[in-house]
Amino acid sequence: STPAPTPGAALLLAAIIGFEVGPRAGLALHGGEMLTKGWHSGPVFGAPAAAAATAKLCGLSAAQTEDAIGIACTQAGGLMAAQYEGSVKRMQHAFAARNGLLGALLARGKYGGIKKVFERPYGGFLAMFSLGSKHEPRYKVEEVVKGLGELWHTTELIRVKLHACVGGCHGLIEVLARMQGKEKERLARESLGKVKSIRIGLSDPIFHHDGWAPEERPLTTTGAQMNAAYIAATQLVDGEVLLSQFANSMLDRDEVWELTHKASCYHAEEFDKPNKGCGARVTISFEDGTVIEDVMDAPKGYNPPVSNEEIVDKYQRLTRNIISKERQDKIQKLVASLESLENVEDLLSLLSGEVANPLE
Repeated sequence: STPAPTPGAALLLAAIIGFEVGPRAGLALHGGEMLTKGWHSGPVFGAPAAAAATAKLCGLSAAQTEDAIGIACTQAGGLMAAQYEGSVKRMQHAFAARNGLLGALLARGKYGGIKKVFERPYGGFLAMFSLGSKHEPRYKVEEVVKGLGELWHTTELIRVKLHACVGGCHGLIEVLARMQGKEKERLARESLGKVKSIRIGLSDPIFHHDGWAPEERPLTTTGAQMNAAYIAATQLVDGEVLLSQFANSMLDRDEVWELTHKASCYHAEEFDKPNKGCGARVTISFEDGTVIEDVMDAPKGYNPPVSNEEIVDKYQRLTRNIISKERQDKIQKLVASLESLENVEDLLSLLSGEVANPLE
């Protein structure tokens, strides 16, 4: 039989359900601490989020939704070591989506999942992923439902990234951009050879995630996008950090690597406070003994978030060389009118078509 059409409003509602579940599961595990411990947080928190979203879209009952989340949570995982080589890091969020979808489909077929998967002290989702936590208590199950229906993480916590690299380094990029605006001569591209050292202070999770020293040259695209020293060097050389900076032909530039090797990162406790996790302090020393320093608590778009116009501009810049202008415009029009669409099939068809490789 022909499947019933999926209205855009139903898809939006399901997405919001997922957006609410993911951050709540993450906050119950003290958020960024997962990165400190080496877990890839998105694929961990994304499994219950995807299950809840799919369960809503499939019209499952409360009991079936609990089954779906339990099935998804037992599949959750993702090693942050995936950032160094290979391509699997980009797949791990898809694993979470797959696990959530499978959980919901099995639950719809009356397959029983783990009950009370967040609450169980033995073998539960929070109990196991919180092992090794430096916090007491290790996890806070109350965060899963805290402010439910009153506090909306969809609008208060979830943000669109402006730069084509790890979100934790966006504060680093923007504090460097501000320094470049103030020190136009010293930080001009032709003057960067006079830089002696670059010190980068980061929060505990971001330091562990992105503060590692590169051992091999060149890095992979993924590794370059996850390395604070390389990102800082790229911003200083190019004045921007977009997808084109991580094309294969751009990963072995001498001027970027000379600065990368002069940069070092450290844990700055000032950024471990709430709402400062993506901030950075940068100290640049020059051969003549001059030292300049600047600090930023949070990158642009954190609070308030980026505007709709900025989101559209980013979409257009990222897709202009990988799909046709006609297809680009059609996708933009359908997404902008998603709430009123009677069926999302045309949008899904446009999104699933072939694209050019943006890194070649």
